Amino acid sequence: MNCLRFVSAALSCALLVFSSVGATLAAEPAKSPEEQQKLFHLPPGFEIQLVLSDPDIGQPMNLNFDARGRLWVTSSVEYPYPANGPGVQPRPERFQGGDNKAPRDWVVVVDGFEENGNAKKVTRFVSGLNIPIGETPIGAGDEAIVYSIPNIDKIVDTDGDGVADERTKLYGSIGNVDTHGMSNGYTPWIDGWIYGCHGFSNTSEITDEAGHVTKMQSGNTYRFRKDGSRFEQFTYGQVNPFGMTFDPLGNLYDADCHSMPVYLLLRGALYPHFGNQPDALGFGPTMIDHNHGSTGICGPAYYAANQFPADFHDNIFICNPVSQVVHRDKLKRFGSTYLVDSQPDMVTCDDTWFRPVDVMVGPNGALYIADFYNPIIGHYESPLEHPDRDRTHGRVWRVVYTGEGAAPLPDSTDITKLNVDGLIDKLDDPNLLVRTLATNLLVDNFAGTASDALRARVTDLTPWQVAHGLWVVERLDGIEPVELEHLSIHEEAIVRVHTMRALAERPEWNELEFRIVREALSDEDAFVVRTAADALGRHPDVRNVSPLIAAWNKALPEDTHLVYTIRLALREHFRSPGFAQAIQQSQWSKAQLTRLIEMAKVSETGEAAEWLIVNTTPETLDWEVLRRVARQASQQSKPAMLERVVELVSGKEPWQQLAVLREFTKAEQEAGRRPSENAIAKQWADQLVGALSGELSQPDAWTFARFSDASVNKQNPWAPRSRKKSTGESAEFLDSIVNGEKNTGILRSRPFVLPAEVSFWMCGQDGYPNQPDAKQNYVQLKLVDNGTVISKHFGPRNDTAHQFTFKTDEHAGKRGYIEIVDGNSSDSWAWIAVQGFSPEVPAFPVNDQRGKKDDLWSTIAVYSVQGATADLERAIESDELPIDQRLGAARLLLGFDHGDVVLPKLTIWLQDANTLESVRSDIAKLLGSLSDNNAQSELVAAMQSAAAIRQAELALALTQRPEGVSALIDGIEAGKASAYVLQDPRVQQQIDQLKLTDDLTAKIGQLKKDLPAREQQVQDQIDRLIAAVTASDVPAEVGAKSFEKRCATCHKLGNQGQLIGPQLDGVGIRPVARIVEDVVDPSRNVDAAFRTVLIQTFDGQIISGLPRREEGEILVLANSEGKEIRIAKEDIDLQKSSPLSLMPSNFVEQIPQEEFVGLIRYLKSQQSKPAAE
Repeated sequence: MNCLRFVSAALSCALLVFSSVGATLAAEPAKSPEEQQKLFHLPPGFEIQLVLSDPDIGQPMNLNFDARGRLWVTSSVEYPYPANGPGVQPRPERFQGGDNKAPRDWVVVVDGFEENGNAKKVTRFVSGLNIPIGETPIGAGDEAIVYSIPNIDKIVDTDGDGVADERTKLYGSIGNVDTHGMSNGYTPWIDGWIYGCHGFSNTSEITDEAGHVTKMQSGNTYRFRKDGSRFEQFTYGQVNPFGMTFDPLGNLYDADCHSMPVYLLLRGALYPHFGNQPDALGFGPTMIDHNHGSTGICGPAYYAANQFPADFHDNIFICNPVSQVVHRDKLKRFGSTYLVDSQPDMVTCDDTWFRPVDVMVGPNGALYIADFYNPIIGHYESPLEHPDRDRTHGRVWRVVYTGEGAAPLPDSTDITKLNVDGLIDKLDDPNLLVRTLATNLLVDNFAGTASDALRARVTDLTPWQVAHGLWVVERLDGIEPVELEHLSIHEEAIVRVHTMRALAERPEWNELEFRIVREALSDEDAFVVRTAADALGRHPDVRNVSPLIAAWNKALPEDTHLVYTIRLALREHFRSPGFAQAIQQSQWSKAQLTRLIEMAKVSETGEAAEWLIVNTTPETLDWEVLRRVARQASQQSKPAMLERVVELVSGKEPWQQLAVLREFTKAEQEAGRRPSENAIAKQWADQLVGALSGELSQPDAWTFARFSDASVNKQNPWAPRSRKKSTGESAEFLDSIVNGEKNTGILRSRPFVLPAEVSFWMCGQDGYPNQPDAKQNYVQLKLVDNGTVISKHFGPRNDTAHQFTFKTDEHAGKRGYIEIVDGNSSDSWAWIAVQGFSPEVPAFPVNDQRGKKDDLWSTIAVYSVQGATADLERAIESDELPIDQRLGAARLLLGFDHGDVVLPKLTIWLQDANTLESVRSDIAKLLGSLSDNNAQSELVAAMQSAAAIRQAELALALTQRPEGVSALIDGIEAGKASAYVLQDPRVQQQIDQLKLTDDLTAKIGQLKKDLPAREQQVQDQIDRLIAAVTASDVPAEVGAKSFEKRCATCHKLGNQGQLIGPQLDGVGIRPVARIVEDVVDPSRNVDAAFRTVLIQTFDGQIISGLPRREEGEILVLANSEGKEIRIAKEDIDLQKSSPLSLMPSNFVEQIPQEEFVGLIRYLKSQQSKPAAE
């Protein structure tokens, strides 16, 4: 494989993967339920009661209730290791465990509760299950649907003795390599579907009775029919969704970890997962802006009952087993969007074994909690084999309100003995669960009479009864047209909402149904509008477009769920065959056409791309349209479409053309094709590189610089935003308000020859109104020679831009540069926006329409444009270029066999004391990748004077090839390097990957034989650092800056950082000893989500990295520097899972001890918010 095939985008991080083995701390002994009960804390007026505990149950996982009011509990003694049995997938070493016993897990049914909450009768309904992580009773409670590895089974008690005696496969099989979530959260709803979650990491393929195949990988949600007839995906993405809950309007919520704690799910939406990218439409909207202080969130419950006081109604309760809390969130409404307003925690406990994993509102209004009672929990806190992990204890609790005005709990909530009118009465019960159970019983037990009974009472039905009753009628007989018309204009929004939801389920519509749903888009209630838009998205028709666009234009900007649903519906229209042709034959206003173009861009279909290109002329170029069309030209394999794109952009600004070519190139790579073999693209690439290659030896046109105080400079504040000029026209400005007014910094141009004058447009604010100008935001012109400021203009303190001019007559012909400065870190009235330098000095990066220098490097590599070599040679000689850019030019030249030019430069850079260590490591790796004796000799020579940490990096570079290993061993034997480098896990891993001679292997073994065990060396280092942290008073603030500098580009903590490595919210609940160990020795226990892979290419290169995603035939990894690398699958000779963390094993050696101590103290301070008493 040619090294030019690699295209990298810098992410730069050190990846922490938290683990624990050596720093094992003995757990407190388990407490009795009575002892634990005294340690709970709840809001005033609430009481927690024990329902049942071991040995009646093992470790509880899912809770549910049947129509008799009985509590169903799945529990496990197997988790996290499944018992061996049919369908258990082969397990990687990380998940090895368990034994050869038959499965021993079970489901119990609790029939009745004492006044103090204790179970009256407990029956083991079914045994012999294998980690039953999902279940729901159905019908009258004599049958259930239960997940047990590997299938979703239907389990029936046929003889009425309360114990199941029949078990059949309903759906399967579900992937089970990782037992975190598998198939869970079964939640029956009034539409006749059962909704569920698909858990982390596993891959499943399910075929239903109709032959429909659903494939899911890792986090997803789905729904299925209880008779096995239909299984379909509901949403896409998430990490490990666990638990679901509905509200009265039919909004479905689930909990997730590592993305956001709770989502209001929108059918068809895509949500974040590790490494996945948003589709063109973007990720589905969120409803919470924090992580509840933990990575482990599960089991939500929406409180739609009346046992709790009114302030607790319509709250969501969420389990947090890591922080050992049940959270309470109120919901604020913005149109059809709910946003979380977090309240003091609902339940906390001083018993460190308390682990709430599921919570449910019972039919009596009490809140039931599954307590996985265990001193050990996952989510990087402890390894699976931790000796203190418990597998036998478990409790179920319930929370009841006993304060002022509390009503006693009902003696019975059994509704199975009610007749049809009694069940209709229950449709008005204040408890949503009771209404749901009654709805489904009416359908199951009274199919012949329920519809007539509801129609006979229609004038007396409450809104709740109508909302639930319409589902009964629709599922049994179908709502009549005249009934639909009345329901669609019902005075209560809840009825109109459910009317839209019911119509959405119909496969085909008549004209009346289309009219009713389109008219609902004008409803005064945003929930009705959203459900109508969802329904229309399932029934594409060109006549839907105008009302959908009108609803979009009317929607509140903060109603993100409505806007997303409308856009999703329009996207589905564009994905409908023939739709693009239909809109081409229709008349649209200019505003409507703008919306249609916006949606065609994100539909990712060939028909939409062709419609876009047909409606584009050179005078009306939309560069985003061209980028989208270029992708489709590849995906649809339509050369004529690419020819049209090239024709349209001919003569236009080459950087903008480059961005279009980039999209075509990526799509070709994802399809497994070599872009350079496409004659049109190759010719285009040659032309663009010819026009732009002079930039290779030039510094970047504009660069961002932070002020020295990094604490107030979180990120580059500038991004594109439209602003008005004093002339009345609007234009795209580079505006520092976009990424937060508190962010500051300097945007600096590269040097240029000064003309007689330079004019530009500027607007902005620099201090609160009626206060003096802070004079911290300005644009200035400086001389290159001495940095003298020769002209400066302060922001005009106006949102409308005005034109400013630098008069430079006396300096014309000299070299100068421009600085745009935002120095005001206030949270408002503190921004500056600039546009339109004339003459352009140099090209201003107003938006992402233009290609970047990285795109130019990539184009040269992918299309093998050898005409750029002269400029590349000038680039490696240019001292004005950053070293990383010179190194990039060197890589390209090596791909063109210009090693004679490159090797001397690499040697100089490697030896230069001013070279940054991170860059020096890249230089060494590039040298080590070459099959060249001189390159290997230079690396060995560099080891002779290098410190231990640098020797390890040089050894890592050398061990990419067998000849490099040989050179390293010779160097060690000659005393030029320490044999200790052979103990570095990364070096060992690379050596193990290579095919070495027996003699060389024997030499390595001999050199390692007399070395002390690495494990003891590491443990001694850990012990020393624990002592240093314990004795130190270094403030956590020191560690906060260290985290931002070294960790935040891979780790998310609160609202800071990126989600590449493990999320670190709540990390401070771990002991100091454990945190130190995890940072010093990150590979002791690597979670499945963060295991690296080791790849060997056909040309012998070794690449180690964290899998991020697959883009067709491209595998995307993040390497040890945090850079994203794209590798063509066809170039991979060998790929295997690695036991190593991506975080460098020598991370602790890279920072001063005081900074390390501060970092540990900062991480230790990151604990969940204090619980309210």
